[in-house]
Amino acid sequence: MAEERNVYEDSVTRKRISEIDEILASGVTSVTVDGTTTRVDHDSLRKERRNLYARLPGGKGRNPLFVSVNVTGQ
Repeated sequence: MAEERNVYEDSVTRKRISEIDEILASGVTSVTVDGTTTRVDHDSLRKERRNLYARLPGGKGRNPLFVSVNVTGQ
């Protein structure tokens, strides 16, 4: 029997991945609100994102670093 996917869970996972991408793209390393400072650990966010990708259908846990393009026409 094929494993049933929870569409809601996948949606929540994709939303969290999007949030992580926004944080990483912003370059923010800390946020201060009312005198309380919260530091953002980019390495732990990248690990969380990798784990979330692995939970999605077809997820490998990471994105390819390079894409090979053949421009010679062969």
